[in-house]
Amino acid sequence: KKLCDCLLTVSYIGSSSLDSDTAIKKMSEQEQTKASKQDAAKVKQDKGRRPRKKGTKLTKRELKVQRHKKKLREKRERRTKIAAARAKSSCKFQIRCRKPVEDEIFDVDEFVKYLQERFKVDGKTGQVGPARPVNIQKSVTTVHVTSKKPFPKFYVKFLTKRYLKRHGLRDYVRVIADKKASYELRYFNIQDDKQQ
Repeated sequence: KKLCDCLLTVSYIGSSSLDSDTAIKKMSEQEQTKASKQDAAKVKQDKGRRPRKKGTKLTKRELKVQRHKKKLREKRERRTKIAAARAKSSCKFQIRCRKPVEDEIFDVDEFVKYLQERFKVDGKTGQVGPARPVNIQKSVTTVHVTSKKPFPKFYVKFLTKRYLKRHGLRDYVRVIADKKASYELRYFNIQDDKQQ
């Protein structure tokens, strides 16, 4: 009876050790399958991105993609620079009205008032004043237009021509760009036309 009990205990211990060995093997197999699945997922992600050895040349497609990405990056940088410059920039224009004012056919105060009423910023009038986006001032015979936002120089010329037309001066006086940031009101050369 004692012998049977010993054999049973030995067989039980042996079976338990076998179970633990198989359990360890099963766990290691599961870990290996899990790791292989993760590797497969990584390979799937990196598909098309093969590791490149030093000194090997890029394919034509890869070069094309690289050039395209570089162009896009440069465009983005250029746009941000332009946007920053526009945000900082301000416009200053002058309109010189000396000759018509000397002949007393042109009133600078009335012209300034007309510009203040008609000048549009973002499609809205009434944006002109000292604490507003556009400021219009006069000094003797010159009108100064300063703006925090950029606007085309031609807009000042357009408003000036409309004012001249409204007051019947368009046939005698013209608007000429004498400098990069200024206009001047001059008479038409009627004598030269008659001689020709």
